[in-house]
Amino acid sequence: MMTDNEMNCWYVLHTKPKSERKLMQHLNAAGHSVFCPMQIVYKKWHGQVKEMFMPLFPVVFS
Repeated sequence: MMTDNEMNCWYVLHTKPKSERKLMQHLNAAGHSVFCPMQIVYKKWHGQVKEMFMPLFPVVFS
C-alpha cells in the first residue's frame, strides 16, 4: 500500500491555444514532470511552408 508521500497526483490543465509548449517549458523549469505529446505539422503561409508543433490530441469543442 502506498503512503501519502509516495502517491503521485495528476492534474489536467487547459491552456490558451498554441501556448502548450511554453507552459511545458515553465513547468519543467519548476521541477514538475510534464506529459504533452506533440506532433509536427507543416502549414503553408504566403507561399512558404512552416513547421509547427501541435498537440497530438487537440481539444474539440462542440
